[in-house]
Amino acid sequence: MNVTMEEYSTAWLDTLSKICSAGQDDWPKPTALILDQYGANLSLPAAKAIVGPDCKTIMHWTPSAACFYSFLAPSKLCGFSDYDEVVDRIYHDDALRKGRERAEILEEVWQNKWLTKVRFHYNSLGV
Repeated sequence: MNVTMEEYSTAWLDTLSKICSAGQDDWPKPTALILDQYGANLSLPAAKAIVGPDCKTIMHWTPSAACFYSFLAPSKLCGFSDYDEVVDRIYHDDALRKGRERAEILEEVWQNKWLTKVRFHYNSLGV
């Protein structure tokens, strides 16, 4: 999926560069970028550099019911609604904390729960 998003982002940035290049009068320059949050992290910094600082950025998130499930379900059911509780438990146990700051633990727990959900989903599809 990362390769697909990378190819999509590269093609989009190339098109955006052509539209915004000097002497290009066929298309008006964009006044706003409207992006879905998924994949935007690959292209948003470059897109902002192409269109300039006056171009507005609008991010949206259009989740499916399956995606909402993961936000509402606890870890034991492949969700991550309880990740803050997990972080607190790790943070207050010196053996589990291993000298990490709360923000570091939060990031690791979030990534691990998200990756677990993604792996579970792909395994259920037989991928």
